[in-house]
Amino acid sequence: MHNCTEEIADELRRHVDWLAKRRGAWPADFRLQNLSGISLPNVSLQYARLAGANLGRCDLTGANLSNCDMFAATLHGATLVNANLARSDLRGAQLYEADLTSANLEATDFREGALLTSDNNRGLALVEPEVWEAKDTVRPRANLRRAKLSKSNLVSANLTGAVMAETVLAGANLRRANLAGADLQDADLSDADLSGCNLTAANLANAKMKGAKLIGADLSNVDLATVDLSDADLTDARVMRIISDLAPIDMVVRQRRRS
Repeated sequence: MHNCTEEIADELRRHVDWLAKRRGAWPADFRLQNLSGISLPNVSLQYARLAGANLGRCDLTGANLSNCDMFAATLHGATLVNANLARSDLRGAQLYEADLTSANLEATDFREGALLTSDNNRGLALVEPEVWEAKDTVRPRANLRRAKLSKSNLVSANLTGAVMAETVLAGANLRRANLAGADLQDADLSDADLSGCNLTAANLANAKMKGAKLIGADLSNVDLATVDLSDADLTDARVMRIISDLAPIDMVVRQRRRS
């Protein structure tokens, strides 16, 4: 543990004791705390309370963050290679430029979310994360812009409306994930498995989907005019709206169904 204060180190030790069911211990509570830049590779923080925490630029390689409350947390530029975030609450989280290569994000919730605080003058006010992507005008949306998610496990993840422009998802497992309304423009989904995915009204402008599996995927109201779907498997995919010449896409679907 590098760059850790003694207070943070004590909290982490108590959390390990709590996981081991030792008396007098309790789960780590880092809600709204600034933990940016610290190095915690392979740390065990499952079930920890991290809502609104700033974990920007942290090294969390191989960390166990499963079942965590990370609602509206900031993970801008964090390293989460091989980390386990399965079933965690990441609604409204900011993961701009984070590295989640080979991370486990199964059943993780990335829907919209924002923290509110009491303001004596105005009632409830939005808690602003410390790092916002300047181009992202819809602030409560989970932001994974330019994040690295190659070969990550996103089975059944809820990414509704998530910002994933220029995100690398090559070879990722996105089976049954919900990507309705997600911004995936310029994303790399080459060889990704999107079988059974909900991509309704997603923005796939200039996305790379070469060799992707889209078996049974719902692409309703999606513009595929600039998407690279070469060698993609669209068997039983639902394609309701394509603003382009339909022949190339229709040919791929028929070809896969015959094989």
